[in-house]
Amino acid sequence: MLKITDLSVRYDGVLALEDVSIEVHPREIVAVVGANGAGKSTLLAAISGLLRNATGSISFQGEELLGKEAYEIVGRGIVHVPEGRRLFPFLTVEENLWMGAYPEHARSARLQLIEEIYAMLPRLAERRTQLANTLSGGEQQMCAIGRGLMSKPNLLMLDEPTLGLAPMLASEVLQIADQIRRRGTTLILVEQQVGKALKLADRGYVLERGRIVMQNTGALLLADADLRRAYMGI
Repeated sequence: MLKITDLSVRYDGVLALEDVSIEVHPREIVAVVGANGAGKSTLLAAISGLLRNATGSISFQGEELLGKEAYEIVGRGIVHVPEGRRLFPFLTVEENLWMGAYPEHARSARLQLIEEIYAMLPRLAERRTQLANTLSGGEQQMCAIGRGLMSKPNLLMLDEPTLGLAPMLASEVLQIADQIRRRGTTLILVEQQVGKALKLADRGYVLERGRIVMQNTGALLLADADLRRAYMGI
């Protein structure tokens, strides 16, 4: 589905990603984990077409994406829910959701899509007329994910979806990610909460200083003593 080969990104001459190669298969969750500054968000930005200084190859369903505009990549079915949620604060929940129905393939189905999202995220339905800036952090994250789903993605990329959330809300957001996968959408999950991410993921990659240093199934990575010591303090 998605195949990244030898992807490198430089910022002011400094390598943020170096020869990164990743594969994502249909209907799976792939976790990309690592410390702050490891290059996780840069990876998602490159896939999304937000960087012009990337080299290598990003192939999605057999089509090369590197060099395409961000709106073209969204049109191919790749949606990026960025770190920090980035909702429109003075629009309602429902208005924020409508903003996600930008791609042509999603517009005709938007009434059905929004009802499906409300069924999956009933808290949003309860707050559909509420301004986004009055929501709790967990509700804002649900709204951001819902807006992403309004684009009817084939691949949904979540960047630090549990950042700043209480443990119970963080677990709820990750359960939503699993529910999305079970409905047939493929996910890339970028997370600092390594244990929770790998427990959920089918496969995982560990980024360190812009390079992939480990990759395996989520279960095998979670069982790795070196990883647990380095990233989970166990």
